[in-house]
Amino acid sequence: MRKSPFFVTVGLAALVALFGVLGTVQRGDDKDRDEVIAMGPKFTAAAARYGCTDPSEAYQCLQTLLNEELDRNGPRAVLAIVNGLDTEIAPEPFACHPLVHGIGRRLVTNDGEAGLGVALETYDPVCASGFIHGSFEALGVLYSGEELERIVSTACQRTEGDIRGECTHASGHAFAIADPKNIDTAITRCAVFDPQSEDCARGVVMAYAIGSPKFSALHDPTWDTSWGWVGFDARQLNGACEQLRDDWQVPCWEFIWNGYVSHADRIGAEEYFAHCPKRGAQYWDICVRNGGRLLLYSVEDDAEAVLQCGTLSGDRAQCLRGVALSLMLDDRYLGVDGPGRYSICSETRWTDDERTACLAGEQDAGEA
Repeated sequence: MRKSPFFVTVGLAALVALFGVLGTVQRGDDKDRDEVIAMGPKFTAAAARYGCTDPSEAYQCLQTLLNEELDRNGPRAVLAIVNGLDTEIAPEPFACHPLVHGIGRRLVTNDGEAGLGVALETYDPVCASGFIHGSFEALGVLYSGEELERIVSTACQRTEGDIRGECTHASGHAFAIADPKNIDTAITRCAVFDPQSEDCARGVVMAYAIGSPKFSALHDPTWDTSWGWVGFDARQLNGACEQLRDDWQVPCWEFIWNGYVSHADRIGAEEYFAHCPKRGAQYWDICVRNGGRLLLYSVEDDAEAVLQCGTLSGDRAQCLRGVALSLMLDDRYLGVDGPGRYSICSETRWTDDERTACLAGEQDAGEA
């Protein structure tokens, strides 16, 4: 048994990569107020070396300095700095992914389609490839419709290897930002990548599920992050994935749990499971699996997550599969996925079927 990641560290690395906002502390209830991003001691020391000595403003200060470096010396220079920071601060998690999102957004916001070409030429996987993700986000503001489809599909066709998957995933972010109120339109644009459009669909649904608050002012001053939840109001989740193609179902359910974490003050886990398909129905197992992931980040430890999820769903094995998936992803990000890694699947309390499901969850992480 181990503590939930929310109890282990200030900023959960895996959700940083997904949300782009983890580690933030809101000042009051006014969403328009500035945020304070609290990081660990290694981050604080690293930022101080760059003159960002006020811990409450260190993150914003560092982002400003990186933006200035980008303007002066281009993306290679600024990414070199980020790589140095990442090495210096590791294994302490910090919001590095959104930091480089901001760099990519700035580059393409300033230079448009040409800036995207530069971003792809200088591709760097540092901080979960946030630089490429941010570059494509800016495209969703600058372009739309068939023009946007042409730009992203042409750009991704020129890529190969790991960057191809990042390119198609980030294209989904662009489509979602270009059509923030219409998931049908946004996700249908992913068909330009058929027959391998799942990464794009995941990018669309991820953006719909969690919103993009750091990008809101640039996109639309009236942006309300409640538009998320896969295009549905938080109180209307039932059927949220039903209109999507079969091959886009897994990405849809995969990120609905993110929405629950993001909007935990609105809807609880009980309501999540109440909206799952009926037991045995198509996609029921996917919904339950991701419910396990949801609970892992809202209770104190993994045992409690599996217990609550199993009780609420009636299927402890599928819940365990989701919990095992998230634990494996977290450990991989934190660099503790080697031979000495603790595996929840090794515990003696599971039945044979549950252990099989658990191991399948860890295998899911290997394919993620």
